[in-house]
Amino acid sequence: PSAANVFSLQSNTGKLMLNDQATLDYETNAKIVMVIYAQDNGVGNLGTAQTFTINVIDATSLHII
Repeated sequence: PSAANVFSLQSNTGKLMLNDQATLDYETNAKIVMVIYAQDNGVGNLGTAQTFTINVIDATSLHII
């Protein structure tokens, strides 16, 4: 799945939210890479982009000791 389908970004807080936990499937995609671009509303509309990597773990294979 694309990062846009899995996550949403609240523009007023910058909070990254998981849309649906079921979309995170280690066997299908153990890593999701996304680029987030932020821009201000000041003179010149300065902005920057940052790449983020989300590593999905296989929770069903974890062994609690």
